Amino acid sequence: MTISNGSPTFEIGLNVSQPTGDELEQLLTLKKTKIANIELDIVLLDDEPIFHKSRHLPFVERDAQVGERVKNGIIEPCSG
Repeated sequence: MTISNGSPTFEIGLNVSQPTGDELEQLLTLKKTKIANIELDIVLLDDEPIFHKSRHLPFVERDAQVGERVKNGIIEPCSG
């Protein structure tokens, strides 16, 4: 399979009939789809609401996490 100009082209063997080759090409063709308005049912084990109040980290823990991220190269220190 090769893709040129965003659309794939297929080289299907000569031992495959034309209708079967066309069907195979149709199955292998990349299709862009858009899905909207999805609704899901989530089954819970009980009726207790799931809620956690956001909490701020203590300064010591926050500084430790920042230091670890600087050490690992995830973030860079700034001057300011």
